[in-house]
Amino acid sequence: MTGSGLTVAVLGTGTMGAPMARNLLRAGFDVRVWDRTPAKAARVGVGARRASNPAQAAEGTDVVITMLTDGGAVEDVMTGPDGALSMLPSGAVWIQMGTIGVEWSDRLAGLAAVHEVTFVDAPVSGQFQARRGG
Repeated sequence: MTGSGLTVAVLGTGTMGAPMARNLLRAGFDVRVWDRTPAKAARVGVGARRASNPAQAAEGTDVVITMLTDGGAVEDVMTGPDGALSMLPSGAVWIQMGTIGVEWSDRLAGLAAVHEVTFVDAPVSGQFQARRGG
């Protein structure tokens, strides 16, 4: 582990997840990344460890961050044989950052409780704006 001593898995490294992962790397965290599209995970860059599935990314981590498109996608990535919850240790923290709505947040918080994982709903909102050169 590096500077902070914490290992963080970022599941979903698209427009918002990739910069989050890069910021965590710069802050000294040990970062693992996974995305349904492997090329997106590769964009995070040097220092991030790419995982082949969510379970591999979450194995032994302190924190998992989900930054996915909707509640169904988050549930799919967190459950099942390759789901992150199958390998996330008891006592870990799951920070759900997608904008998924109250019903999905409640449902996912229930899943976290069953797995003895702390659930934090921290949705982000915004839109991508291309930078204009000058």
